Amino acid sequence: MEWAYLVVCVLIDIPIIVWFARMLFPGDGDFIDAVVFWFTPDMWSLFAGQFGEDLWAEIKLGVLLFGVGAIVFGEFWFGVNWIGLDLGFGVPFLERIWGGDVSSLQSKPIPSPTPIP
Repeated sequence: MEWAYLVVCVLIDIPIIVWFARMLFPGDGDFIDAVVFWFTPDMWSLFAGQFGEDLWAEIKLGVLLFGVGAIVFGEFWFGVNWIGLDLGFGVPFLERIWGGDVSSLQSKPIPSPTPIP
């Protein structure tokens, strides 16, 4: 059930992902060049005189991958923890991860500091 919700998150986010990719790679072949630079060894690009272009393309591709992952993870986390979607866990999300009672994780009042004499 978790995978189905994750797939739905990715499908809903396709327009955002496309917008983000077009913002990072405005040219027609910029994305393809970034993928080619990603698989090209850095020393090869250095000796070919394209190290700066290689580095910049790899940074943009890394930002794209991190951004897409953060968007999908954030949407999944929001759906499970804030909206409370029951994905077949049977127990609250923290109890499933923590493996037991999570009452110790609940907020408690902070005692006021004692004055120093």
